[in-house]
Parts: sequence; structure tokens; C-alpha cells
Amino acid sequence: MKLINASVALISSVFSCITVASTPIKFNDNYYEFIEVTAPYAGNNNTWHTAELEASQRVFKGVNGRLAIVDSQAENDFLYGLVSGQYTGFQGAWLGGKYPEGWITGNTSAFHYLGFGGSEPNNSGYVYMNIGESSWGIGSGQWADDSGVQGVPVDNVDPVIGYFVEYEGEFLPTPTKRAGLVSYVYQLDTLPTEFDFSIPESNGCGSSIYRVKSSDVDIANRKFAIVMQAFEYGNTLEFTDIDECDYNRAIVSDVKVVKYSTQ
Repeated sequence: MKLINASVALISSVFSCITVASTPIKFNDNYYEFIEVTAPYAGNNNTWHTAELEASQRVFKGVNGRLAIVDSQAENDFLYGLVSGQYTGFQGAWLGGKYPEGWITGNTSAFHYLGFGGSEPNNSGYVYMNIGESSWGIGSGQWADDSGVQGVPVDNVDPVIGYFVEYEGEFLPTPTKRAGLVSYVYQLDTLPTEFDFSIPESNGCGSSIYRVKSSDVDIANRKFAIVMQAFEYGNTLEFTDIDECDYNRAIVSDVKVVKYSTQ
């Protein structure tokens, strides 16, 4: 994928590819989603630390994610409801905790609610939720802590196949679409180190991230031009490159419009 620049084409490279099970859904003031990982037992594809990193790099309405923390039965029931009935057997989804330390992703805190089932916790390990069928006394929606090499999923032992992401913060409003095809020139308040482009599943890969570093872009005087459909969130601009694909989106922070003209 590339974006059409008045003076230079932005050259992109693939950063990662994962499978997204759902769009983030709101519960109380936060949003949540479940991410199912392709080949979850291969290499570091789905270790707890990989899941923590991937969750922190996901963005929804301007807010970065984290592995979900659970503070109540209602919140736990909501999370399980995102995937209820979708998985057979005993299957797991990472949460943001480790027993007995507590929640260790985002703002660290002690456990105020515990959802362990059966004889769990019994390994002082990373916490995951059973999103499949009851097994070993651990019911659907209940928790376990992992054993063996902690933080590493193992089929038939700790069969964790994905993770829950939670978005908490000041969410950006729904964008307003500007009418018509518009040619913009942007000036950045600060020189970016990189640009991120998110491509949705309809383009063949669930939530692929394409990354372009500033060294790949000619932005003399911190200005660049592009033709696109535009959506505004205050000082953050989300735009669609219609020359390549109507679904391609890119977000550039700290941007102000210098000038624009309709075509």
C-alpha cells in the first residue's frame, strides 16, 4: 500500500498481522475486544509478554489498549460474553494479571475481584480466562494461572489462544467527514519518527499495521501534500487514500492544516 504525495510516494512495510474476533464494545466507560492469535503456540506469537505488547500498540478512538483487568463479576461476565459459545474444549485468553502480584499491565493494582475456578490459582503464574467449555473444574468464564514456562501457552496444558484488550481513557469523538475529494497540505507541529497505517480485514489481513519512518518521507519544512477523504478529531486527522483503496486509513497526530482546496 502507498499514499499519493504531491512530491513523493510513501513506501510502507508490514509490521504485524493478527486476527481480530470483534470490534471493541463498550462496557461502563471502557471498550473491550478479544484478539485471537494465528498459530498461538508457535514461537513467541502468543506469550503473555507478546500479548501485552500487542495490546499496548492497539489504538481505538485515540486511546492505546492494554491487557484487560477485571474488577467485578459484571465485568468478567461481559468479557466472557464477547466470545461465549464460540470455542469448544478448554481454551484460554490472557488477562493483565499475575498471581499473587495482581494486575501488572496499565496502572498496576492488587486483585479486588478474583474469578479463579477449580483448584486455581496453583502455580503463581499469569492469569487467563477459560473462554471454552468447563474442564478440570474451571468453568466457562473462570480463570486459571499458567504453569510450566510461565507466560508461554501450551496446547493441552495452558491452551491460551488469544487475549482480551481493554481501552481506558479520554476517547476521541466520532469523526466528522469532510465533503468531497480534498487536496490538503499539512504542517506538523513536531517531526514524527514514524507514521502508522492500519488496513482492515477486508484487505486480506486482520488489522495489519504498515509503518513508514520519517526517513522514508520527504517532508522538507515539515510539510507534505496528499489527496484524500478526511475525517477530523480536533488536532488529529484520519484520512482515507481513495487513490489506493477506500478502506486504507492513516492517522497522523499533531497535525494542523495549512491549506486545502476541493477538487
